[in-house]
Amino acid sequence: GDFLHRRAGALSRKWFFESYKLIDTDLIMALDASPYGIGGILIKDGIIIAYFEDKISQHDEQVLKISAGSDDAQQICEALGVLVALRIWASEWMHRRTILQIKADNVGALTMASQLKGKKGRGIIAREIALIYSESCYEPRRLTHVLGVINCVPDALSRLVDPSGNYTLPTQVANLVPTYTPRRDAGWYRTLQPRQGMRGCKRRGG
Repeated sequence: GDFLHRRAGALSRKWFFESYKLIDTDLIMALDASPYGIGGILIKDGIIIAYFEDKISQHDEQVLKISAGSDDAQQICEALGVLVALRIWASEWMHRRTILQIKADNVGALTMASQLKGKKGRGIIAREIALIYSESCYEPRRLTHVLGVINCVPDALSRLVDPSGNYTLPTQVANLVPTYTPRRDAGWYRTLQPRQGMRGCKRRGG
């Protein structure tokens, strides 16, 4: 939507009649991260409809003050995966009353996403997520922590750029075109930009 491109003016809010009838429809983001990359799948009504995978770039290292490949970066990478998924799949969840489960291995990433708190690099990500929630008509209703064994597809996606070369694209998403992930330089982070007087969408109960 326009809000992802920082266009000035009032946000356009949309409510769909189907959203009120199908309030029990599950929209699940299963996410994971490794010290080298992030990945995730979008599941709608039990079917994987999209996926993404991306490496931890030099821009990520510069903005978030992390080093790719370092174990110390794990929690920030997990949180970054949450932010990226919310941004690239915004059209799937922001204007519909759905049950949105964000599944990730790391409890810290889920705590940050639900409480919108964090320090340093995580603080930047937390503010970005808070801004997205302020502009969405419906906020994710559930955040769920699951064991890593259940997260095998997102885990493999996050490790495709692992220097070991031991990971390949999971067969579950082989027939899908990956969702494009834009370059995450400082300009990608809207809370690091000058304020432009945009108004958020008033959230309804979700």
